[in-house]
Amino acid sequence: MKKAIGGLIFDTDSATVLARSGDGNVLYQTPNGRYFECTHSTLLAPEITILTEDEAMFTYNRFSEKLVDFKLAFPDIEFREA
Repeated sequence: MKKAIGGLIFDTDSATVLARSGDGNVLYQTPNGRYFECTHSTLLAPEITILTEDEAMFTYNRFSEKLVDFKLAFPDIEFREA
């Protein structure tokens, strides 16, 4: 699926799949590091939603199937001891 939003192309074929939910929704990262979610509904056509990095992290943690390690999916995040 390919969608133009705000002058940018979000393409599921060229993006990396980061995580999947149990109901078929997928979190992607574009080659340029932007995040988006493709949601699937049985009644509607798939929909692409652009996500901020914080929204993408929340979505990643919420989804059951992780295909990429968190640190690789979010390389700009610095981790510290709690």
